[in-house]
Amino acid sequence: MAKHDDPVTASAESAPDLSANSLFVSSLAKGIKILECFDGGKTWLSLNEIDERANIGKSAAQRAVFTLHALGYIRKDEASKRYQISPKMLSLTRNFSSGHNVLEAGMAELLRFHEETGETVNIGERDGKELVCIARIPGRHVVTINVGVGWRFPIYATGPGLVLLAYEPEEVARRILESCDRVAYTKQTVTDLDELMDWLRQIRKDGFVIADQLLSDGEYSVAAPILGADGKILAACNASLPVSRWSLHDLNTKMVPGVCRTTRNISRVVSG
Repeated sequence: MAKHDDPVTASAESAPDLSANSLFVSSLAKGIKILECFDGGKTWLSLNEIDERANIGKSAAQRAVFTLHALGYIRKDEASKRYQISPKMLSLTRNFSSGHNVLEAGMAELLRFHEETGETVNIGERDGKELVCIARIPGRHVVTINVGVGWRFPIYATGPGLVLLAYEPEEVARRILESCDRVAYTKQTVTDLDELMDWLRQIRKDGFVIADQLLSDGEYSVAAPILGADGKILAACNASLPVSRWSLHDLNTKMVPGVCRTTRNISRVVSG
């Protein structure tokens, strides 16, 4: 999975309008929108820039920034009057990873697989119609596939995303695909709904997928499912591989067995 601004933006799931619901806390939502402003590679933002990005009104943005700063979740450079996410935010991500059964069970196996291959390996989950990378060990080689934990990708255009869909009930997978824009990011991207559904059936039959340059040119992805004791899909593990170093023959004979063995081992540990 390579980093792509356009695919991530294009596939972002529109949040439903819940403002009329009596349980919806608008001030909390505005604070979260402030935190979401700090992305796209620009880490220090002025209040005006935050206001432009959050689009919640300058007064609301100012109050939310003040509150988040007072609570320690963003910090301020007094000289430039700019703001940045603070290290306190890491406590929230730590709480996610420490209580996540797939990560607790899977990191040792992921590391073992990485040490065998030297390639970039990832674990991803589905969030709506997006794939989210929740664990990553980068490759040892000079050329690696650039992925970061927390990055989001259109689910239909990635190997692990297709695996996650393949192990959902067909009606669920079809509904998710119908909700996607299904943009073609490369000549290899599959966008036709019926073709995608046929592919998902084949993936479930095979137990893995080799995604050939679906999201970016020059990148293979070999992915397989991580399943719970009830057989339901929990996550997907994949290896991201450059076309320059791997042939399809080598993927089938060397990488597919390793990915499938890794996911079986993780599934077994998760299932207890």
